[in-house]
Amino acid sequence: MRAEDGRWWPIAAAGGAVLAGLAAAPAFGLIATVPTAVAVAAAVLNVRPASHSWWAWSGGLAAAVSIAASAAYPRAGSADVPASGGVFGYVEMLALMVMVGGLARWAPLRQAIGLAAAGGAAVVALVLRLIMAMADVSAVAAGIACAIFSVGTVTAAALGTYLRLLDLRRLRAVAGARRAQRAALAQDLHDFVAHDVSVIVAQAQAGQLVALPDPERAADLFARIEQAGQRVEVRRTSGTALEVVVTNDRGGETASAPRAFRRSGLGLPGLAERVQALGGDFTAGPHGDGWRVVAVLPTETGRQQR
Repeated sequence: MRAEDGRWWPIAAAGGAVLAGLAAAPAFGLIATVPTAVAVAAAVLNVRPASHSWWAWSGGLAAAVSIAASAAYPRAGSADVPASGGVFGYVEMLALMVMVGGLARWAPLRQAIGLAAAGGAAVVALVLRLIMAMADVSAVAAGIACAIFSVGTVTAAALGTYLRLLDLRRLRAVAGARRAQRAALAQDLHDFVAHDVSVIVAQAQAGQLVALPDPERAADLFARIEQAGQRVEVRRTSGTALEVVVTNDRGGETASAPRAFRRSGLGLPGLAERVQALGGDFTAGPHGDGWRVVAVLPTETGRQQR
């Protein structure tokens, strides 16, 4: 794993949290430190897009460890857990809520639903664990506390879901804009190519008329048809891009003064903007005695590799 990918730091931070929890266990107890460390590690791994599919499952592990600690707490007895362990409990609760929000935003949908629900159950169990350390807490007070902290978990999940929907809308808007750009680009390329196709058709028709009475002139026309057909090239480059090349000998005009720039229109600049908006490259300029336009457009595979 390369450091420049930016994928190593969540794993390093998660590992550091787990090691810190294990190191603090002798002083504060396993029930206080280990669930907190695992919850913090899961929160770190899930607050950003996962680089690996297994990162989301760390949320399930954190929920399972937290619920197991809550179930084991009554058997351990409050005397076995130092009073300062309550601080770890609140840190664990915050980490679980952050984890739930991250799962709701970034995890695959099915995983997000199941793991976020498990995280919510872990928060409720954790609230009961913290209440057990207190004396003379009524069942009503315990229920109210569970409801209050459940609101925090639901809020985290709702925020993550809202951000997830915003991401989906943005992706759809970008996809729609790309489709519109492709359509506009196709129209512009059609305008460039249509002229040469029209010339080919006209010269072919003229060649048919003069073939018998003037064979030399017919041969010249067919040679021009061949040249016109060679002006437009469409080919794939390395399987990740599509290259369109249009070459024009300009019929005797000077290559230094292209018509697209002599008139007030924005043909070539507009075409260049559309190609670049799609992540492609565009060049246009003199080529020999004529003019050449080259557009290189990335395919779906090429865009994914960028």
